Formats: sequence, structure tokens, C-alpha cells
Amino acid sequence: GAALILSVNRDRVTQDIDAVFSIPSQVRQAVKKVAATNGLDDDWLNDAGKGYLNPDWLGSGTTVYDGTHLNVEIARPEQLLAMKVAAAREGRDTQDIKNLAQFLGLATADDVLNVAETELGSLTPHLLQPKSSFLIHSIF
Repeated sequence: GAALILSVNRDRVTQDIDAVFSIPSQVRQAVKKVAATNGLDDDWLNDAGKGYLNPDWLGSGTTVYDGTHLNVEIARPEQLLAMKVAAAREGRDTQDIKNLAQFLGLATADDVLNVAETELGSLTPHLLQPKSSFLIHSIF
């Protein structure tokens, strides 16, 4: 959600931020402190999306912050689309897929699936399940 807001749809709202952590236990402790201080859910920053992430993407996004102890990148729109297609959560991902496809100039189900397959690379057989194809064909 946060990556979509930063790169494609600034009007979108998100309940959490998906991330990849190099030191998960330390990050989770810090996230809980921020949550307690600001009245947020404990998982406002989480790594739940990593199951749809191609490890080859790490370091290939757009850097939005590069500090001494923290680097923040957002995935490219094509990568975001591939992750949304792989997750294929009807209702939850449908509008994001439509917005990303429009942003990328994709008009057909085949166009969308081809981008997802290209981005996921060798992970395609593991991440693109029949539900992905069904959802994309129901949208386009």
C-alpha cells in the first residue's frame, strides 16, 4: 500500500507498510515502541509481503531515504503489479491491480500476466497460481 501511494496513487489509504528487514527482531522491537507511542497497531510496519517478493529485486527499487542505519526503497510499479497478481486477493488487490495496469499502459489480462511473469522470473511457477489468472481475467 505505501509503495503504491508513493509511486502511483497518492489518494490511496493503507493500514500498514510492508517491508523487508535485515535485522527483523530489532526492527520489530522498534515498531512496537512506535506503535505504543502513536496508538498504532503493532504490525503497522511488517514483512508479510515478503512471500511475494523476488529476491533479485532487492536494491533495484527507487530509493526514497538513504541514511546511516536505514535505507528505504519502493518497488518499481512492475514489481508491485507482480506482487499484487501473485497475492490475488479478490477485492483487496483488485483496485490496485487496475490502477497499476492503467499506470503501466496495460489493457489486457495477457498484458498484466506477462508483466507479472517477467518480473517474477523463475519464481513464476511457485507464485502465480490459478487464482491469479482467474482474478486477472475477471478484471480485464
